[in-house]
This record gives sequence, C-alpha cells and structure tokens, in this order.
Amino acid sequence: MDILSKESLDAVAAFMRTHALWAAPILFGIMVLEGIVLTTFIFSGSVMIVAAGALIQAGVLEYTSCFLAIFVGFWLGDWINYEIGRQGEPWFRNLGAVKKRPAMMAKAEKLIENYGVVAIFISRFMGPSRAFVTFLAGTCHMPPKDFHMATAVSTFLLTWGLLNAGMTGLQLWDKFK
Repeated sequence: MDILSKESLDAVAAFMRTHALWAAPILFGIMVLEGIVLTTFIFSGSVMIVAAGALIQAGVLEYTSCFLAIFVGFWLGDWINYEIGRQGEPWFRNLGAVKKRPAMMAKAEKLIENYGVVAIFISRFMGPSRAFVTFLAGTCHMPPKDFHMATAVSTFLLTWGLLNAGMTGLQLWDKFK
C-alpha cells in the first residue's frame, strides 16, 4: 500500500476522527516543548501544524481548538524558555564557553537591547533559532512587556500561516491529484 494512496490517507483520517479530542492537547504539548531550548530539536511543531491544517480542511479536526492549542503552547513554551534564561543567567554566564567569549555575550546583549522585539519577531519564523533567541532575551533581561508583545504577535501570525498552509495544501492536493 502506497503511503499517499487514498486507502492510506483514509486510514489516517479515520484514526484521527476517532481520536480527535486528543489533537489539541497533543499539539499544545509539542508547541510548549518546541519552545524550550533543551527540547527544541526533538519536536517539529511546524510539520505538525501544517498537518493539523490539512486535517482541519478534511473536516477531521476543528480549527478554533487547534489554533488556540498551538498559539498558547507556542507562547507558553517561549515564556518558559525566557524565564529559564532570566533565572539561569548567572549559571549561563559561568559556563566555560560563555566565560571564554565575553565579546560574544556583549554582542548578544547589544542585539537584544537594540533589536529585541524585532529579533524575537523574526526568530519566530526561523525554526530552532527561536528557542535560542528567547533564551537570550531572558538572559539579557529584555523587558517582559516587550518580550510578550513580540511573542504574541509573531506566534499569532505563524500559527495562522501554518494552519492555513496545511488547509490550502490539501485543497490544492485534491484539486490536482
């Protein structure tokens, strides 16, 4: 059986329909874990969001619950990561690699000071680098108000964009297959 055959896709859709109540909590958990610097490489939220969009378009999942789970999960993961950076700043600065490169830390501080909101916003769309930028924002004591504003706006746009990419992708797939 071909992985992209109608039978395979119907089987996945049937499984997801049966377990649709789990979609939002699972998406939420993956988004939280993707936002934390220690786990960001383990969880691929973008792929999951696009897939969720396709399942929404297919009528398997519900848009609002998935959108909220992804948005809040992303935002919470970034906030946890920011707080890890803020609370762990003394530990981080005492790491050998950081201690040996004070100029590197000074550049990071300058980046956050001058472009903090923009850096947070842009990093949202750059995969795993997001977790490092939000961690540095906490380490460099970026004002929480600025951090949360940049995170909320960029998270909203990314969540909307990826869900709709999945929905549009399925529409195009159905149209051209």
